Amino acid sequence: MNTMHRNETSANLSATEADIMRWLAAGKSNLEIATLRGRSPATVRNQLHRVYRKLGARTRGQAVQLWLANQSPAA
Repeated sequence: MNTMHRNETSANLSATEADIMRWLAAGKSNLEIATLRGRSPATVRNQLHRVYRKLGARTRGQAVQLWLANQSPAA
């Protein structure tokens, strides 16, 4: 039974986590993402570790691949 809401991925990423994943998919480093978000690189690293757990990913590349696979096609 699928009870996902439209704006959630199957991993139920928060809006912040999804935003970080958009930057990660664009090839940004943790430092670049931190600068763009006005956060410390350590905060971004911790948020990415949570995303990896939610997605079941072990690497940045795998996280991006899994996240993109969970995105709805553009209307």
